[in-house]
Amino acid sequence: MNGTERANEPAAGKIRNVIIQNVIAHGTGASVINGHPSSWLEGVRLDNIKLFVSSDPNAPYEHTATALTVRQARGLRMSNVEIGWEKPFAATWRNGLSLEQVKDAILDRVEVHPVPGSKSQRIISTDAEYVVRPK
Repeated sequence: MNGTERANEPAAGKIRNVIIQNVIAHGTGASVINGHPSSWLEGVRLDNIKLFVSSDPNAPYEHTATALTVRQARGLRMSNVEIGWEKPFAATWRNGLSLEQVKDAILDRVEVHPVPGSKSQRIISTDAEYVVRPK
């Protein structure tokens, strides 16, 4: 489930043209949208989304560094998306949005709030091609 290819594993299926819209989410931990190394997501759209992350001080460990990570996706469209932080805060938090192996993405009116107490970048990317359209 971590994207590692294994012997005798059936071919990955295709996930295309998924729209998630009009969602307000408050939760603990990270959110992840993952493709597969041999079958990237295609045409995923996030429209009118508000994601607010907090920490769980009673969790046995806190390892969340990024609120939302998108991996192995083509044609990602994020429009009118807000990512923010709520109390209690965690010392492990670093970034609001991470794009990893993402191609042809458009971030239109995406607001990522700074991580409380951190000077890290709000958006980080690795092997990603994207355009940011300001609010």
